[in-house]
Amino acid sequence: MKKTKEMTTDHYLDDSTGVPSWVDRVVKATKPAEDLYFFDWKEAEFRLKFIEQHCRYPEGKKVGQKMKLDQWQKESILFPAFGWKERASGLRRYRNVFLGIPRKNAKTTLTAAIALSIMFQDGEEAAQVYAAAGEKGQAGIIYRAMKYMIEADKLLEEKCRVMRDSAEYTDKRSFVKVLSADARTKHGFNAHAVLFDELHTQPNRDLWDVLTSSMLQREQPITMIMTTAGTDTNSLCYEYWEYSRSVRDGLIVDDRWLSVLFEASASDDWHNPAVWKKANPALGGFLTMKNFRIEYEKALKMPSYINTFKNLHLNIWTETVDSWISDKVWTDQSLDFEHEDVKHLPCFAGLDLASTRDLCSFAAIWVDEPNGRYYLKAHHFVNRAQAETKKLSAGVDYLKFKEEGSLTITNGNATDHEVVLNYIRDFSRKNDLIEVAFDRHLAGFIAPKLLDDGITVVPFGQGYVSMSFPSKEFEKMCLNGTLFNDGSSCLRWQMGCVIIERNPADDIKVTKNRNKNHQKVDGIVASIMALGQFLDYKSRTEDGPSSFEVVGLDF
Repeated sequence: MKKTKEMTTDHYLDDSTGVPSWVDRVVKATKPAEDLYFFDWKEAEFRLKFIEQHCRYPEGKKVGQKMKLDQWQKESILFPAFGWKERASGLRRYRNVFLGIPRKNAKTTLTAAIALSIMFQDGEEAAQVYAAAGEKGQAGIIYRAMKYMIEADKLLEEKCRVMRDSAEYTDKRSFVKVLSADARTKHGFNAHAVLFDELHTQPNRDLWDVLTSSMLQREQPITMIMTTAGTDTNSLCYEYWEYSRSVRDGLIVDDRWLSVLFEASASDDWHNPAVWKKANPALGGFLTMKNFRIEYEKALKMPSYINTFKNLHLNIWTETVDSWISDKVWTDQSLDFEHEDVKHLPCFAGLDLASTRDLCSFAAIWVDEPNGRYYLKAHHFVNRAQAETKKLSAGVDYLKFKEEGSLTITNGNATDHEVVLNYIRDFSRKNDLIEVAFDRHLAGFIAPKLLDDGITVVPFGQGYVSMSFPSKEFEKMCLNGTLFNDGSSCLRWQMGCVIIERNPADDIKVTKNRNKNHQKVDGIVASIMALGQFLDYKSRTEDGPSSFEVVGLDF
């Protein structure tokens, strides 16, 4: 079988006469892994012509005007979805199209137009086209857009019989119909096309399984998923979102699955307008920058809205929890201080040693009590396999963190604790290191060796008893402007991953979503441990008993 990487665009064209310039861009972006398909650019333009001549905007300032698709709508979605065909049969290549896109990028309008194109242009006899959603009201949004388009176009209206929840193309005995997860019956279907809107709202996979399994007798069925990111990483939507990422990134080869994902990554700077544009292809067009900034500024003022902004407007999968310390507060407290500025100050450190296949962090706080200022710096360690492998890194740019000097990459596929040990030894020689707090769970190798070197190490519990008081003090010091971080993007990214767990006694501790391997909070935990060790030391040396309990372990 010939491999497509050696093929030119002309190889995939059945007619290379008068080929438009966009064809080369689309073919190169969606070239199949196996040489079983050709690109019918005239079919792609046939679909576009139908939409732009017969479909009208159903709402907004352009309501009633004929649709005019933007370049990204054509070249990322419409053209590849309908232009690629099987060489042997001439039938459609793609059976699944997954469009992940934030709100207000005209997803519903485009979906409605594509649904009508399928019903009118596929030529399928008795085609059943379903607009499906988690709730009937959501599914109805797409159908109302289709209904408006049909009734606003004389030809389409003549060809259709329009009802409350369905429209029938009488010449072909085909129909488009609204369907939701709460429908009383979900059997007896013979779907030709299914358009799932906001897949993350599906309460379970029942409707998905029933509809997609009903397509077996169709020659060229198609399932289109158009959705924003959700919050449940155990959901059907997240399962297929991750599958789409894997197809897009080349980790999975699936020539029948078109992945179109407009999203910011977990480590992207959500304050950066370039990141906004990356996730929102319509930004600057029918999605105005002015309105987008209003949502952004709302998130700046209301930390509890940050995750909502990231989720709905940047397409980042987030938990439905409040943020802890806002990014604005964190960056306002960033200070590019030099080691020479703080090396004379007493220093306390925290060591969070994760497994050898995860991120390890060593954080230090230099204490300037007379001036009420505290300086924080953290260094991280990860193995090379984790840093350089797409699947293991889960999209986190560890190489960027290495370049900025906040991370060390150790050789092999397991983080080398000997490298961590030597880093701490060198740090101790250059600083007035008073005590090091460590998580006793994984420090059996490093802690005894530091003790042998004359470095005071103290085991530090990771439960509410030990973590709550220093976590609250950490937050208070960030908010009142006395704790300065060194501005590293690695620690800033981790602060954005923080989830606060709270018990009935209102004790708190830092954690992360356990289903999101790309999220890390080890550096934040180590930073809190460092502060906690200082607070414990101060309490022991000045006031007697500690004001909180550090649960230790004897060697």
